[in-house]
Amino acid sequence: MNDFIEQEQSSPFTDDENETNDTTMAEQPPRQQSTLASIFWEFLQTVIITLIIFVAIRQVAVNYRIEGSSMYPTLHNGQLVFVDRVSYRLHPPQRGDIIIFDYPLDPKVRFVKRVIGLPGDTISVRDGHVLINGKPLVEPYINGPMNRDMGPVKVRAGQLFVMGDNRNHSNDSRSWGPLDEKYIIGRAFLTYWPPSRMGIIHHWKYTQK
Repeated sequence: MNDFIEQEQSSPFTDDENETNDTTMAEQPPRQQSTLASIFWEFLQTVIITLIIFVAIRQVAVNYRIEGSSMYPTLHNGQLVFVDRVSYRLHPPQRGDIIIFDYPLDPKVRFVKRVIGLPGDTISVRDGHVLINGKPLVEPYINGPMNRDMGPVKVRAGQLFVMGDNRNHSNDSRSWGPLDEKYIIGRAFLTYWPPSRMGIIHHWKYTQK
């Protein structure tokens, strides 16, 4: 009799309580599945938002790696820059701007050059110096005077005359003519690599219009 009583007292649960616990344990897998689904959905949302932000940023700015020495000493081979794609939707390119564009003779290739001539300008090179409408252009940023004359060349509406700052080592408008504005990608505005050259890219402002 005592043995029976002790056995009954040693069990803290009734049969009903045991059944309830069994039922609770059986319901756990659906809850785990719900948690996994929630984690996956949150991950998917994060990926979608990241992609949207990435696409939005690419509409505003892109990065570009300087290849070659045509813009030396302003920009160096291997230097990384950010390109502003919005400014020219608000105003036209200005003389002195450094722009990135698709090379007209091979649009798969991208070039970086400085805007020298604007629509309506007549460009020529005499005695190593650029003349715009017959007047010399002051250019303290170039890597020495040019070694050959050119022009005159008339820049038409919707076109720009572009040159590299390293004039004697640049494939530019002197060789293949004015650049149609439709090829422009944007305006270089910031260099971020190497760290020693990190900073805003300053675009030359001329007193001559």
